[in-house]
Formats: sequence, C-alpha cells, structure tokens
Amino acid sequence: MPPLCAWEGPFSAPGRPRPKSPPLLLATPALALGLLLSFWETSPFLKALLLGTSLLLRRPTVPLALLLGLLLGSWHLQKDRNLFLKTPQVFSGKILEEKASFGGTLLEVQTRKGRGQILARRIPPECRAGADFVARLWPGPRGFLNPFSPTLSESLLAQGLRFRLRLKNSRDLECFPRKSRGISALRARLYGFALGLSPEARGLFSALILGEKVFLEEDFRERITRLGLFHFLAVSGFHLGLLYGLIFWATRNLLSRLWSFSGIPVQIPAALAGLFSAIFYAALAGFPPSAERALAMLGLFTLSRIFFRRVSGWELLAGAVVLLLFLKPQEVLSVSFRLSVAAVAGILLAHGLLKGRLPQRRLLAWPLEALALSLGAWAFTLPLVLYYFGEAALLGPLNTLLTFPLWCAILIPGELLCGLLALISPGTATPMAETLGHLAGIFRNLPLPSPVLRPPWPVGLFSLALASLLASLVLFFYQRRSAALFSCGLFLLLSALGWGARERVFYLLVSDIGKANAVAVHLPGNQGVLFDAGARFGNFEAGRYVLRPLLKKLGFPDPKLVLLSHPDLDHTGGLPALKEDYPLRKVLSGAFRPSSWRPLGEIPEALKKPMVLSLERAQIFLLPGRPAPPARLENRESLLSFLEYRGLTVFFPGDADRERLLRLLREGALLPSEVFILPHHGAASGLFAPAWEALKPRVALASARGRKHPHPAVRRWLKVHGIPLYETAREGALTLFVRGDQFLLCPEKRLRKGLPKELLWPYIPYVVSGEYCEAYELHTLRDL
Repeated sequence: MPPLCAWEGPFSAPGRPRPKSPPLLLATPALALGLLLSFWETSPFLKALLLGTSLLLRRPTVPLALLLGLLLGSWHLQKDRNLFLKTPQVFSGKILEEKASFGGTLLEVQTRKGRGQILARRIPPECRAGADFVARLWPGPRGFLNPFSPTLSESLLAQGLRFRLRLKNSRDLECFPRKSRGISALRARLYGFALGLSPEARGLFSALILGEKVFLEEDFRERITRLGLFHFLAVSGFHLGLLYGLIFWATRNLLSRLWSFSGIPVQIPAALAGLFSAIFYAALAGFPPSAERALAMLGLFTLSRIFFRRVSGWELLAGAVVLLLFLKPQEVLSVSFRLSVAAVAGILLAHGLLKGRLPQRRLLAWPLEALALSLGAWAFTLPLVLYYFGEAALLGPLNTLLTFPLWCAILIPGELLCGLLALISPGTATPMAETLGHLAGIFRNLPLPSPVLRPPWPVGLFSLALASLLASLVLFFYQRRSAALFSCGLFLLLSALGWGARERVFYLLVSDIGKANAVAVHLPGNQGVLFDAGARFGNFEAGRYVLRPLLKKLGFPDPKLVLLSHPDLDHTGGLPALKEDYPLRKVLSGAFRPSSWRPLGEIPEALKKPMVLSLERAQIFLLPGRPAPPARLENRESLLSFLEYRGLTVFFPGDADRERLLRLLREGALLPSEVFILPHHGAASGLFAPAWEALKPRVALASARGRKHPHPAVRRWLKVHGIPLYETAREGALTLFVRGDQFLLCPEKRLRKGLPKELLWPYIPYVVSGEYCEAYELHTLRDL
C-alpha cells in the first residue's frame, strides 16, 4: 500500500482535538452545490434526494443553504436564459465597454433584452464606451463543443451575459456618443494610452492595469504559462492585497504623526484607505472575478479591523464566497472564480500546517513560508488547471519564489505607478511603461525550468484522482482516518480506471472544429492516429486553440501516424501548433506539388501507391490520388483512408468528389463501412449515389458548419435511404466506441445534460442509457 495510506506521518497529532466547523463554513459549499445543481438543470428527483439526505446531517444550516441555492439558481436561470438568434434582428442600447478581440473588436453592451457582447471586425470611431447605439446584428459564433470544454450557454451564463452576436458590416452600427464619465472615462484614457505603446509594453500594461490579456504576445503568454507564473498577470488577490498592504502601511505611518482624533485608532483610516485603493484598482481592471473575490475578503477584513473582531481566514473566504454568490449566482460557473477560491483555500491550509513548524530565523523562515504557501495554492488549483487547460507547470511554486522579488518589488508596483501617471502625464508614463516592458522581455528569456504536467489518461479521471489524493492528505492531517482511507481507496480506483482507459480503450473522436477536419483515433496499447490536423482560419488557429488543448485533455499519446488528406488549410492548418507539443514522426499525404504545401511550411511524406498499415489490432488502407494534380483538382485527389478495428470500418474520403468516387467504384476499391465521414464536409460535389450505396453505411458523420454543409441534397439522400446523419455543428464532437458486435455513437451535446458525466469519460458510454449514446450493429456477412 502506498505511503499516503499509512497513518503514521509528520502531521500525526493524536492529542489534537477535531475542530468544530462554524455554520458559515458548512453553509458555503451547500449553497454552491445548490446553485450548480440548478445551473446544470439536474432532475428534480436528484435535487430532492440530496435535499433529503442533507436533513440527516442534523446541521440545519446545510439543508437551508442547499435549498436557497436551488431556488436562487432556478430563478436566475429563468431570468437570464441565453438568447440565440436564427435571423438578424435590430438591437439598441448602451455600449458599456470596448475590448480588443481576435481579428477585431468586442463590445460589451446593455440592451432591453439583457447584457451581451457584439463581435465586429471594424467599428465606427464614435462607437466607444458610454455611447448609445442601434445595430442590426446576426447570430454569433456557436463556439466549439468538445470533451471537457464548456458549452457556449455555460460560458455566457458564467459571465452574466445573455447573448453573443455578430456585426457583419460596420454600416449596420450607428452610435450616438455621450461623454464618458467616471471609471469608464478613465479606462478609455488608459486604453488609448496602451495602444500607443510597443507590443511588449502594451501587453504588460494592459494585463496588469486594465485586466486585458489579448494584447500579450503569444510567445510571452506561452512562456509565462509554462513557468506557472500566469497568476502574476491576472489582477487578483495578490495584486489587490499588495496594493492594500502598501497603502495601509504608508497611511498608518503618515497618520501616526498627524492623527489627532483621540479614541479612534489610526489603523481604521489606514485600513479604509487601503480598501478604497483596492476598489479603485479593481474598477480600472473591469472587476474580474478574482478581484471581486479579493475585494469581498478585503472588505470583510477591514470591517473586522474597524470593529476589533478576530476573524479566521476560512471565515473570511466563506463570507466572501457567500456574498458574491448572493450578488452574482452565475459566478459559481466561472473558471476564474473557482481557481481563486481553490488557491486561497490552499494558502489557508498551508498556513495552518506551518504553525509552530518554521525556524526562528526570519531570513530562513520567510522563503520557506512563501514556498509552502505557493505550494498550497498550486496543489489545490492543480486538478482545476489540468481540467480546464490540459496542462500545468510542475515547478510553478519554485518559479514563483525565484521571481517574486522582480514582480512584487518592480513590475507590479511599477505598472501601478505607471497607470497613475498615465492619467496625469502620459508623456512621463510612456518611458516608464516601455522600460517595464523591456524588463518583462528580459525576464521571458531567463533560463528558468519549465517542465509541464499533462494528463496521462483522460483528464476527468485524472483530475478526480488528484482531488481524491489531495482530500486523503487533508483528512489525514485533521485525523479523519475513515474518510481519509475512503479517499485513498477512491484515488487508487480512479487511477486504475484511468490506466485502463489509456491501455485498453478504443475510441474515435470527430472533433468539433468548425468546417474543418480533425479525427483522433486512440488504439489499445496507448497508440494514437490523427486523420487530418485541424484548421487555420485567418488570424484564428483552430489547431492551436481547439484541437491541441483537446488532445492534451484526452491524454492523447504522441501520434504514431498523421494522415493529411490534401494541402487545404482546413485539413492541415493545425499541424504547426501540434508539432510544438508532439514529435509527429510520421506524416503522410498524397503526392501533391511542393508549392501546394507552402502555406503549411513543410512537405509531408508523399504516398504514390496504395498501402496497408497495421497498428495493434487495427488496419489502415490508404488510397492516394493521381500524383501532382493541378491546384483545382487537389480536393479530388485527396488521400483516402479506411480504418478497420474489430469489425468496425470507417471511411475517410477527405474532399473527394463524385468523379473520384466513380473511379474507386470501377476499381472495386470501396469497402463496406459502418461509418461514413461525408466528403468535403457534406458538400454536394461529393454526392455520388452508386458509390454511397456500395459503402452500405450505418451512419453518416459530417465535420461541418454552414447552411450548405451538409448540402440539402445530401440530407435528402441520407433521409430517403434511412441513414442517420450526425453533424458536429449541431451535436458537438462525435465519439465512437466498440462494444461487442455493436458500435456506440455518442454526441457530446447529449452528455452535457444533468451532472457532468464527462468526468468519467471514456467509460460513461458503457454505463449510461441509450438517451446519451446510440448503438448500431456491425456489418455481418449476411448484410454484405
């Protein structure tokens, strides 16, 4: 049995009494659970069951808080249900904020239909924060729905938004400017100041002062994320606490000589000055969730100072969480909010562990305490970071300790002073901002260690296993031996399930990546194959921002083989981003002209004649087209593939058209296939009835998006022949599993109803009912 399951250790304290939990500490998780159950729209039976179970705890605050969360969440969900358009409509209201976005501008607006966002490539110069507007808006992007990613509805709800719409033409937006006042005017001035800086300085200033990270250079963002230091760039409790402490210390020292009001301690005005400074800073940053949580804690801490009450850190955290969830119930869905709460909980626990265990010498105690607190925050946020981002910096606590003086003493205070000067004298602030940006550039090149941890199996099981391990250690420290033993056993069980998913499970995942192709196949023995590599759409690299994080969260192995059907960027554009994380030793495609691969930056290995590849119990049949076709015929000459695994056959036709399918039919090269991935995303050019009939498909899948993908003629043909059609645009990612003499097809959208079942991915299709996955028979000789 591993050491964590042994009950003798450095934290053992047989004589320590078990602490009693204050009612607020019990009510906080119950309130959050009630809100989550409402926002997940779980069944009334499950809600009633949990509510009834909570009554058995003999703690009245728990069922009351749970019931309050259920009622508050249900009311809020009905009041702010997302608004999705099918046709363009006219909206009017007020522009609240203007932000930079990928390839354009994002306007946050308030209308009669609620708060929302407008995405635009260009906007008229008069359309700034504070202006009234009238606009003709179109349905916005639907987002991408893949395993372990939030739905668009959940993302909007977490931000307190009802809609995200699109402005097609700047002429469809008319604004009536008003003079900005207050914080909006100050933010507009700081935003204009940031635009005049160099890219390095602009990114740092915007992140630390305005809370906007879109201006950060991509390599700087990647570097600081791998170092585990991204928390330095997020306006959070660290920054507000630092400012609060500096203002408190300065005000107290100043007023201690000038304060003349007897009976009122100088700490009261000092604490109020620190709080108001923190509120002002958070307002300039746009009140991000991490800052709101910190402000709530600082406000409660200030009240305790004013009324001379001693309040524990846990009570401050619980009070802040309850206050925020009452004011903004949707915050319980926010990734930033969850990470903030988890980080503070880890710091508080680490602080409790350090009591009486630090050396007496301050020069030795301070670094050890800083490292331990950073390690506590890292450990408590690790499962969440892995789940949401697919990787985590292994040496984040150490790098935090090493770079703490630079950020705490120079960069963050320097940017705060620079922001103040930018409001008073922009000419004076510009050299300072450029110097700080240059320092950040030097920091980026420091030889700091940056190994990352990635899930070795699907991240849901891996995060649950890590959370169970962490719970076991915490319960062990608090002498809850039975509960700690249960958590330890759960950790071992989840780890065994994860290892089984890694080594024994077959799945085929058609990712939701827009009108593009990227299919990942995981074979037993932890081997992976990629059919196409995602897309690059102008400024947006879907391969980098959608496919690569998805593969990380799946615990996908280094692909043994990547098959590119043809050079179009909707099939190959994600390859450069994938190569940053995966070796991609063998990349195959057809024999296309070298000039066709120029946008990709490399030429894959060319296949000129049919080939059969064997991997574990799978076989892949490759059928290249005619060599060196002209550019207009490259779709036709796509590299076609058949995958066969335990009786399941899947056909990947790339963008082949009817003429290519006719040639295959005449050559007898079409194999009966249970799964038919529609050619060219379901375009009419790939519809050739004799070839499709020869395939005898059980289902047709379309990695597509748009009114004519799949084409109406394709839909009609499939409907007439009784072949079910599954589309990523409507169902999200599509996953196939093999079970006995059947294969299961599980649309991602169906798995999102109720509790987060994807935590047990990829095992959930084997245990849930047919409501979530459809079962189809494999072909037999009688069928063929």
